[in-house]
Amino acid sequence: MTSLLLLLACSSNTAESPTATPPSPPVDPTPAAAAEAPPEAEPAQAAEPEPTEAALETPPTDEPEAPAKATSMPAPAGHSEHAEQKAAAEEAPDAEPEPATDPTPATEEPAAEEPTATEEPPAPEPEPAGPVTYTLDTGSSRLVVLVYKDPDTMGAGLSHDHVIQARGWTGSVTWDEADTAACKVRFTVPVAKLDVDNPSLRKAYGLEGELSSGQRGDVKDNMLAKDQLNASKYPDISFQSTSCSGSGTKATVDGTLTIHGTGKAISVPMTVGVDGETFTASGSFKANHSDFGMAPFSAMFGQLKNRNQMTFKLKVQGTAK
Repeated sequence: MTSLLLLLACSSNTAESPTATPPSPPVDPTPAAAAEAPPEAEPAQAAEPEPTEAALETPPTDEPEAPAKATSMPAPAGHSEHAEQKAAAEEAPDAEPEPATDPTPATEEPAAEEPTATEEPPAPEPEPAGPVTYTLDTGSSRLVVLVYKDPDTMGAGLSHDHVIQARGWTGSVTWDEADTAACKVRFTVPVAKLDVDNPSLRKAYGLEGELSSGQRGDVKDNMLAKDQLNASKYPDISFQSTSCSGSGTKATVDGTLTIHGTGKAISVPMTVGVDGETFTASGSFKANHSDFGMAPFSAMFGQLKNRNQMTFKLKVQGTAK
């Protein structure tokens, strides 16, 4: 009985409510919390919404695509490199990717630094060559003696000045450009090969007149005679240096000149030069007949006579051995 009364009471209560309130659907707490939060102040410039990976993967619709913006969107923080490449490929599907290049070619070598002037070592000083011996060339050299007539004799108008050239001689010079004192000079002249009054030499030295071949023969015979050079007894004329002095291209050669078997100390000022393997020297000096134990030639009881003094001229050239 009691149960029946309770059932009737519940039915009565249900009938008294004019309408029934439908149950509320479940509510997501996250949006509600967002709605209840006060709105934040808007930034000075609203940032455009960043595309998500899901939005990039949305298939295209039939609507025409809007033209791409001139500036690209900045990549979101934490966005992976793979996502950037995939997004770029979907935005421009027809663009071909550029091949990756190595900024430093394998064949390129680093430029070598140019040495500065201070880095270069100083050039070594050339070592002195030391004494060099040169063989004198008779074909390129000239040894001559000038003998002059005595103008005060009665027969002076019938006589001549003479030039005598050495032929077939040999000689050498040892020379040190850095040490003139180290020089050595020697030569030997065969008396029998002396050449008298060559026409070209007479002109070269300004001697007047020209001798015939017969006259030249007579002069040579008189020169080689016993009272002159005495060639049969003293076949050679020689010179041997004893010392040298000077500097640069100027030198004085002291030595002994031997003629007619008699030696005479002489001093010869010379101008010297060295060009590669070639040595050259020139100079002159004076000496007397009487210095070598001879009297000057005379004839016709002294009406024809030569001067006592003679002039020696040298111009030599040699090649290094």
